[in-house]
Amino acid sequence: MNIPGQYAQAAVAFGDILLVLEGSGLFHRRVFVNRAWHREHKMPEGAKAKERIGWHLEHTRNCACRPFPKGLMAQLSDEQRQQVADGVERPAVASD
Repeated sequence: MNIPGQYAQAAVAFGDILLVLEGSGLFHRRVFVNRAWHREHKMPEGAKAKERIGWHLEHTRNCACRPFPKGLMAQLSDEQRQQVADGVERPAVASD
């Protein structure tokens, strides 16, 4: 399996959700990638700022693989900033 991320240590697939453990030493974080969403929602070539904001807002609601781009945050309305803050509901992962 190709593990995304420069510091990825392990990846486990749960259907279309990929759990990636990133980090080294004492720092680790879990990253949830919604592979099905990414397959079906490609960023348009040459997307303008409004299209990019729309894509990233939808991405924030459906995937937790990366944060909303800081460069676009200044262009968001208060309502859109709240959507980013609300983020995505992370899938439950059983811990045995």
